Amino acid sequence: MNIHPKDLLPSILVNKGSRGGFYLYSYKNEWDPIKKRSKRVDSHIIGKILGEDKVGEVLWKEEFIEEYPILKKYKTYREDKEFRFELIESSKSKAWSPYKSNKKYDVDISFYKTYHAGATYALDEIVFTSGIYQALKAAFHVNDNYLKILSLAYFVILNNKENLSEFEEFSEITRLPYSNNLSEKDILSLFKNIKKEQILRFISNLNYAYLSESNINEQNYLLALDAQYIDKQNESKDICFNFDDFKTILLIDKKTAKALYFDSYDDISINLDKIFSNMTNSVSLNEQDKIIYVSQLLDSDLNNLATCIKNDFNFVFKLNVNTKHKFIKDNLNKILNDLQDTKSFKKVIRKNVKSITIPFDNLKLFKDVKSKKDIYLHFFFDDKLKEQDELFFYEKLKKIISKLQDEETLDSKQEQYIKDNFIIEDKNDIFKYRVNKNNVDDIYKFYGVSLLISDCIDSPIEAYLAFKDRDFLEKSFINFKERFALEHFSSNKEIFFNGKVFIQILANIIFSITNHKLIEYAKKFDNLLLSNTQKDTFKILSSLNNIFANVKDDKIIFEDIKDQKEQYLKFLNIEKPEN
Repeated sequence: MNIHPKDLLPSILVNKGSRGGFYLYSYKNEWDPIKKRSKRVDSHIIGKILGEDKVGEVLWKEEFIEEYPILKKYKTYREDKEFRFELIESSKSKAWSPYKSNKKYDVDISFYKTYHAGATYALDEIVFTSGIYQALKAAFHVNDNYLKILSLAYFVILNNKENLSEFEEFSEITRLPYSNNLSEKDILSLFKNIKKEQILRFISNLNYAYLSESNINEQNYLLALDAQYIDKQNESKDICFNFDDFKTILLIDKKTAKALYFDSYDDISINLDKIFSNMTNSVSLNEQDKIIYVSQLLDSDLNNLATCIKNDFNFVFKLNVNTKHKFIKDNLNKILNDLQDTKSFKKVIRKNVKSITIPFDNLKLFKDVKSKKDIYLHFFFDDKLKEQDELFFYEKLKKIISKLQDEETLDSKQEQYIKDNFIIEDKNDIFKYRVNKNNVDDIYKFYGVSLLISDCIDSPIEAYLAFKDRDFLEKSFINFKERFALEHFSSNKEIFFNGKVFIQILANIIFSITNHKLIEYAKKFDNLLLSNTQKDTFKILSSLNNIFANVKDDKIIFEDIKDQKEQYLKFLNIEKPEN
């Protein structure tokens, strides 16, 4: 007799979650002999409906699937207050174009088309196992938009400097989730149809996937990465954009880089209280989870640091060492010789490292903000960065000297630079400039030094990796306008913004998960470095992209994968596709 899932499942309730969405609960009743009625004695969450009004595909929790393994063979849908079970063709179901085992001698490949397929195969595996695919499909299932969105995200990952107008050519030679062509007009139509409410549904599904996988008794560290896009030219040739600057907040699991939440603001000066309020009201977390805010701190504005201390927000800030703040110079002077000593070199990040622990109140930064917290000052020294700083100093100096010789007017920043670094002598209206050696030496000796300040991460390596995640997010928006410019077909300046930012952030999320897989592998071996894992990830994906496959309909035959490319898949904890 064939056993069907509905014959095995316990009693199930459907309730609306406190922050939206519908959740499934199993429950048990017991008879109460005193009250002479049945009462509920046990109830716990077992899954979520990826849809609205209690109807849609069901995402079961892993623990529930382990209890009822038959569910692995079925897709489950809730329709008309009943569950419908759809048998999956293969127990190892893929999100799209299943990688079936096709013996080469059984198939005439002359009718197949050859594509670059290795990198997108790896990205498929990461997207499917991380829950991104399921979350996308639930939010953007109309017209297969979830597959179109993924295809564009793959393009952004593998061609991070190319304009989206190159997508059609890319899709002709690369195996992608969406197999049909997308013209520039199609892409703009997709941007237009990516609505804020769909993005919120996607975020909710990502959040649920995180809760389903995480251990409620284990403390997880979540990084709230604060990145800014600032249009330095203050203008754009792309008529799809009508904004200059915006801020992006991305909340990820520190260990895996899986995302739980993101949002964007067109006001980069938005209050940090507001950011945390929006984030915590939108995200469900385990009681043990700790959010760490990661951002750049401006010399002239320490308000975000004060806000973090007042509200007990955990943080990692990067702060300029050549600053007016006395506590930085005083503490750096104490350890500068040790920091620059070769004994302080950490091979794993290729930098010299020295840390200081100091009570917050000893920093004497704010009169009205007090705390008993200890603060960790993580100083890093890099010879190559020192050379770059020196070169920048002299290039800047040469430009100013040239302007002075040509009697050109200096701008306000150049005038301040002169005041900070030169002694000006005025003799009969003839000005002479002498280098202020004390000031210049004081700045010069700190070249090559950077600082991360935290209230919760005592390891300089972990603080460094956390800020690298934030730094990568910000750098991913460099040339954002130019890369997403498709002005020939645009007619409205506002309706495309959400779609463009969403594609870029999704690409960043997928790439960061890929990068963290490499980091986890690298941590197992002392001979691998953590300083350039993002460059290494690009290198690995570029190499995997040169794995070819013959494709026809849903059948795909990969070339033999061996040697370095096979090793690269192992780095990412991905098995070779079956052939």
